[in-house]
Amino acid sequence: MVASLLPQADRFCDERTDDPYWNESVWFSISKPEEHLHGLIQYYFRPNMGMLNGGPVLWDPSGTLQSNCLYYNWAHLQASPAGAAKFDMTAYNSLSVKVLEPLTRYAIRYNKDGLEIDCVWQAIGPVHELRTGEVSQEKAAKFHIEQPGRMTGTLRLDGREIVIDCFSMRDASYGPRNYESLATGGYFWGIAPASAFHAIAKGETEQRVIGGFLWKEGALSSLASGTRRILEFGRYGPKRVLLEARDKLGRTINATGEMDEGLIFTGYTDHTVYWSLMRWDWDGVEHWGDNQEFCSAVRFRRIARGLPGQIIIVSGTSGSGKSTTCELFAKRAEDFWLLYGIDSFMAATFPAKFSHHGPRAGEGVYAHLVDELKPGGPLRWSFGDNGERAFRTLHEWVAAASRQGCNIIIDHLMMVDPPVLQDAIWRMKDLPVLFVTLKPPYEVLEQRVATRKMGNKTPNDLSDEADHRSPQSPAAVVLPGGLRERVLRPGD
Repeated sequence: MVASLLPQADRFCDERTDDPYWNESVWFSISKPEEHLHGLIQYYFRPNMGMLNGGPVLWDPSGTLQSNCLYYNWAHLQASPAGAAKFDMTAYNSLSVKVLEPLTRYAIRYNKDGLEIDCVWQAIGPVHELRTGEVSQEKAAKFHIEQPGRMTGTLRLDGREIVIDCFSMRDASYGPRNYESLATGGYFWGIAPASAFHAIAKGETEQRVIGGFLWKEGALSSLASGTRRILEFGRYGPKRVLLEARDKLGRTINATGEMDEGLIFTGYTDHTVYWSLMRWDWDGVEHWGDNQEFCSAVRFRRIARGLPGQIIIVSGTSGSGKSTTCELFAKRAEDFWLLYGIDSFMAATFPAKFSHHGPRAGEGVYAHLVDELKPGGPLRWSFGDNGERAFRTLHEWVAAASRQGCNIIIDHLMMVDPPVLQDAIWRMKDLPVLFVTLKPPYEVLEQRVATRKMGNKTPNDLSDEADHRSPQSPAAVVLPGGLRERVLRPGD
């Protein structure tokens, strides 16, 4: 079949740039769900490097590493075959893929090192072109399609014949695949005889859907919005999830999914994918698919080794710029950072009736005058029993995020009376914590506090004028458990 006559999804891009990382990718899933066997057949051309990467991988829960899975030959160093087309090629490792009918049928064959594949992929639904609106995603994949189908044929693995008849998703893409930064999230899908869906979501426990489709009752439509909520974590990634989304036709999906223990796939080197067979329940209909949970290789190593994430606690008086500093840091950081703060905690988490303006503030957190004889004087905090418990919980949350491998930055008020600083040190003593103290000139603080609208802002103790006026140089302070403090002043 003449490649130039094929639709765009079945041929190389006609307008390839000279970017060395230009990528032309192809992927098919393959599985035998009743045996919890799952796999991928994936390859991608790096035409400007003269390379063809990829191959077949098979696994089940008995082995989820490259070294102990059922089969692994995802090759990195293969020369691109002369005259190869995107869907008419035979790689050095014997993987062969050929289009039989454009956008509809593809023959897949392989025979090497104890694995034979003789399968045909058949479309059961239309092609969907992914449009996420995300600059980084669309830069890396200028053109990206998914299509639901069925894979049939046989595998012969170490002499054992395995009959394949499963739902299968395929994708194809092109573009300069060179990620400047790597997000955390999932690529997932499910297929049943008359319906299918696909989505990409980014984030942590509650992830924002950035693209995908619903196909139901013969109609295909792109997703317009949605979230995926992780209900339960397994050893290396999600175990149970809830997908709630709406497509551009106004139709909704509310589906729960459960993953097998997945393969730790390191074929991309710069990021790790936890790749799992998945069973979905969408409106009582069983859908089979998979989940590809992705994150940077650095972050995954932390998860796999049980390494904690970095904690940064930014402290300072009211008006010192704690919240702004944390927000800008999280926004500009290339790595994944959770962002939280004392204002968010008090405004959105702490019950209002127990806060400093509430009728039961005495049981929670309340502000009062340092000197009752000076009505316009400085304020300080005091805690009731519920306030003490709440701040202990806040510190445990921060510690828990770190122990899950997440970096987190939080603006806080590190008071010693009440003993907020002491409690934070005790609960985070075995974790990597950096305390940062912001100390602008006292005159600037007075002006900011005088003109700011409190809103959800918390009161603070500004009574220690001598300390805030101090011209002392920044100092490194040794804290228990190797915790560190950094004092920042203008010009730092």
